[in-house]
Amino acid sequence: MGAGVAIDVAAAVATDGVASSVTKSVNVVSKSKGLVSTSKNTGKAISKPNITKPYKRPSNATTSSMRKYVNEVGKKTGCAKCGNTSDKYIAGYKKALVEEYYETGTIDKTNMRSNSAIQPECSTCSNQEGAAMSRYSKQKKKEHGFN
Repeated sequence: MGAGVAIDVAAAVATDGVASSVTKSVNVVSKSKGLVSTSKNTGKAISKPNITKPYKRPSNATTSSMRKYVNEVGKKTGCAKCGNTSDKYIAGYKKALVEEYYETGTIDKTNMRSNSAIQPECSTCSNQEGAAMSRYSKQKKKEHGFN
């Protein structure tokens, strides 16, 4: 490994008398700001994206056909988060777009417009997720100096 990089490796083995599972965690830290992040439980270091501007939600992130799809699915399954039923569902992303942006540096727009990327959410769960992602976005903007 190059200078300025430290690696901490920890392993835990089940102590119930049966070696049923082994969990590894690897923590990679670089003194060079923003070059490497921790890859949880994979043992692989991953490069952090170079974020040069704050997240901005893409225009028309959900389409009318996607909204129709979540209402059809929601009527059969209920809210993907709480299970409650409703007359109308909101298309919630399984992986929030703002998280995808700050973790990868981009948004996969093909996936963004795919029905497999969304799930039906009731208004309560959607509002809670929106509030949580707003807090997350503000924190990330602060971390990246976009105040």
